[in-house]
Amino acid sequence: MIPQRTLPDLLSAERGLGRFDALLSDTARARRHACDATRRSVLAMAALDGELVGADDLLLALISPDEVDLPRRAKARTAALLYDVLLALHGRITATPATPEDVPTDGRLRPETVAAWSSIAGETRRLLAEAEAALTDYGTDEPTGEEPPQVHALTAWTLPWLEEVHARWYEARHSQLPAPWTASAREISHDALRLIDEALVVDPGLAGAARALYRLHGAREELRPAPIVVDEDEPSRAIRRHIAGQTHGGWWAHFARLAAPHLIARACRLNSACLPMVAWWSRDHTGYRTALGGSEDNWITWMAGLAAEAVGAEIERSAQIEARHESWVAATSVVPRLPKRRSDTRGPTRRQRAGTRRSTGRLPQLLDFLWEQPMVSTRAVERRLGMTYRSALDLIQDLEAAGVLQRATERKLDRLWRATIV
Repeated sequence: MIPQRTLPDLLSAERGLGRFDALLSDTARARRHACDATRRSVLAMAALDGELVGADDLLLALISPDEVDLPRRAKARTAALLYDVLLALHGRITATPATPEDVPTDGRLRPETVAAWSSIAGETRRLLAEAEAALTDYGTDEPTGEEPPQVHALTAWTLPWLEEVHARWYEARHSQLPAPWTASAREISHDALRLIDEALVVDPGLAGAARALYRLHGAREELRPAPIVVDEDEPSRAIRRHIAGQTHGGWWAHFARLAAPHLIARACRLNSACLPMVAWWSRDHTGYRTALGGSEDNWITWMAGLAAEAVGAEIERSAQIEARHESWVAATSVVPRLPKRRSDTRGPTRRQRAGTRRSTGRLPQLLDFLWEQPMVSTRAVERRLGMTYRSALDLIQDLEAAGVLQRATERKLDRLWRATIV
């Protein structure tokens, strides 16, 4: 039963979510907002875990983790990997490639060792394939190589989908793939999915999503044997038991933060809008912890008020994102490109003599890419857009001349450029 005092905020939030969903019906606009919301969510998740990750460090880690100062590098790298996980959730999650047939079968190897070996082997094959593709690229703007094999997407809110999300989250936090789920872990996960379904049946819309999130935060974790400490005194054992009993540090609390936007979208039948609730939870740490420690009805009341406030702010932020993107398009509509003297050719090309870029250029794709990764390098643009290094550098210089990009480093090699976003 929905508390009566919660109805005004619930109705306001659900009406706002309907307007927000209609506003993001354009796929490109929804993607730009999703990238911005994902960055804020990653920083919020780090803050809720008590880890300080700066926005600038996250942008650097997305392009090159080694650029971040050493004391903050590990946290920034983890945040960048979580950004990829959250961004993948906005699309369609696909299964991890199958383990190669030549996996060691020695019974003395632990499952964690086999999983780590498989991950390294798969990454090595991927790098070799990229190197082979680069060596066979003869300087054309068109991507070369064969089409990647089709991979079937996993159905959301099913056990295989949940296991894949857990594997990606675990790899981002621990830099290795987890061991395959045991029968006990699968049973616990099945119970958690049933908790979500039951909560959505009890109450429709946002109230059901809030109820499911509350129950996910308190879902039981897989029992693990406690480490044996020789000659440990009673106060130390009490502290260890207290830490083990905390629900906010387990997998299900983290899954609630990862999946909150998509759970709300599922409950409210939204097509495009995803409300980054974790970014709003982090704005009020005390309220978040207090609401989780209270009753389920109090949590729903707190969530309804917060969601009503968040929807209005997200609509305004989406308008700011679109205004900034339109200013980029206007600034780059005509960027003169002066003829360049080259000793290895007979003269400037026809496009250079005309002072404009080709109508089939990849500039619009680069502008969209800047929302996903506001800090770029020439190599990153080359890989993402499937073009030559020279063409990628020309595009970046065009955006620099238009004022869209500014140099983030003054060195001559491995230069970085940054776009000013909202």
